[in-house]
Amino acid sequence: MASVADGINAGRETIKLAEFHLGPDERGQRMQHGIDGLKMYRRTWDDDRKSFVDSPVKDWAEHIGSSFRYLGLAWRDVAPAFVPKRQADGPTYQVTATGVVRADIGVKAAVEAMMRRKKRMDG
Repeated sequence: MASVADGINAGRETIKLAEFHLGPDERGQRMQHGIDGLKMYRRTWDDDRKSFVDSPVKDWAEHIGSSFRYLGLAWRDVAPAFVPKRQADGPTYQVTATGVVRADIGVKAAVEAMMRRKKRMDG
């Protein structure tokens, strides 16, 4: 359990890391609706106490803002999936859609590998 203020602070920290991608389709319209909801998420000012009310304004933006608040609280608690490190037995290769082969190897290592292959073929 966390207070609303803790959730709002977690949401503020999360929004610094968030990426919003608007597309030309319906998904982009829904994303814009979410962004507008975050902009409209607010609390009212209490003149008697000279401070903001603890709970947010109950309107259409409250659901959007609260869900982002919960995301800010929850996403840090999720442990990343364990991915075992690959043994360094050589470079990995990927073929792109255009047929280009890419390897995670530097120029020096590529030249050394080529020289070793050449020695094996000549030898």
